[in-house]
Order: sequence, then C-alpha cells, then structure tokens
Amino acid sequence: MAVAGCSSAQPNTNRGGTGDTGGEGDPGDTGGKAGGGTGGKAGGSTGGKAGGDTGGSGGGTGGSGGTGTGGAPASDGGATENPLDAAMGMMADTGSSSSGDAPPAVPRPDAMGQACKSAGNEAFTVSSFEPQMGVFTAWFTATPSGTNSVVGLSDGDVGPGSGNTPLHNLHQILIRFSAGGMIDARNGAAYTADTPIPYKPNSSFDFRLVVDVPAKKYSAYVSPKGQPEITIGTNLAYRDSARPATKFDHWAVQAVAAPTTVCGFIVRAN
Repeated sequence: MAVAGCSSAQPNTNRGGTGDTGGEGDPGDTGGKAGGGTGGKAGGSTGGKAGGDTGGSGGGTGGSGGTGTGGAPASDGGATENPLDAAMGMMADTGSSSSGDAPPAVPRPDAMGQACKSAGNEAFTVSSFEPQMGVFTAWFTATPSGTNSVVGLSDGDVGPGSGNTPLHNLHQILIRFSAGGMIDARNGAAYTADTPIPYKPNSSFDFRLVVDVPAKKYSAYVSPKGQPEITIGTNLAYRDSARPATKFDHWAVQAVAAPTTVCGFIVRAN
C-alpha cells in the first residue's frame, strides 16, 4: 500500500526479486532506504538474499480520505522515495491467465463503492473507510497502466503526513503488480502467489480480500475481466514490518512510474 519525514537505512531482512514496489528488504523496495536504490547496490532475487530497500528520503504531505464506506477519498500530495523492489527471478509472464480456482465468491454489494483514485510517480494516495474489527471482505477493481505498484490496507493512516517512512513497510496487507509482470500478495516477509498470475498494463482486475482481524490473517483473490476468480493466497500473514493490526480503516495505492487506478473500493462485515 509516499514519504513522511526523513528515514534511516532499513536492515536487509526480506526476500524478493529485483525491481518491485512495496517490498521490505526486497532488493530495492519502493519507498525504502539504503541498499538497492538509486546509486545503491541492489541484490538478490526471489528466494535469494535480500539487498535492502531502495530510495532516498523524499517529502510530501498528503491527507487521509473521507470516512465512511463509499465516501470520497482525500487528495494525496506525497511522493515515495526512490524505489526498486523485487521481481527478477520471479516466473516470467506467460501471456495467459491462470484458470479459476477460487471458492464461490461472496457477491459484491450492489453499490458503487468509493470513487476512483490513482497514484503514479512514486506517490501514495490514501483513503479511509468504515473501521472493521472482525471478519470482513473488501472488493475493488485495479488497473495498472504500467508495472510496479501496490494496493494496501492498513490500521490507521500510514500515508503521507503520518510521520512514518517508508510507507509500504507499514501496510499490513499488500497486493502487488510486480515489475516482473505478475500479481502477488504480501505474506509475512515476502510476496507470494499460489499460482503464477500474469498481468498486462492497461488491463483491469477485480480483487476480493477476506480479512480476519482477530486471527491476523487474510486471503486474496483476483478475477481478470471476464474470467473466473483465481486464488492469490489464503491464510496469508500481515506484513512482518507493520505493527499488529486491531482494525482496518484505510487503503492506499502506490505506483512507481505510470499510474495505477483503483475504483469502487467497498467493504462489508462478514
């Protein structure tokens, strides 16, 4: 799921490939500091030794979105630090989608959800929604116009102006359009997917996240337009660098260069 204040170098802790948004310790994370950034030394690939987060410190202050499901989100003026994050070494884009394998989906509510929000050029765009403290489902449609972007859920506003950086480290739940052309989700210390799920820029994908706040787990599913839903992963752990979540009430989108747009974000308690 931007910059706030200044940041210090991050330890080289996580795994990933080279060049994606939103990894921590993935060689060259979006918004991170030290190792793998501009002028830094990136290292490793998925399953290899991580080389740290990328990025210099940046500035920018953004606001959180309006409260309430379906409320109008706030504008975002923040920018992330110099990124690269993790996709080298991941499976290559096959040019075709995986076959559907997800369980029957809970129907999306018959409501528009929040207005479309976009982010590009390393910016984080943050919006709020009605706090959820039990088991809930979130739906949204995401359209990347390039590669290397994330959509995240968080407990509290950890966007620009929150006083924390790098921002993607603080989102408990993250869905990623990797630099390697694959869709995956954060599971503890790394991004994973049960099956290779390739994507092409300017294609839209419908996502469904089922979050169990008390159990500190979530499951993620994606449906390419006009195709069956595919399981990204089930019983996924929150990002290890984020603080424990007692609720979820904010979501954000970030893209390294070309914008990613998220439309119709909506949540419902299960």
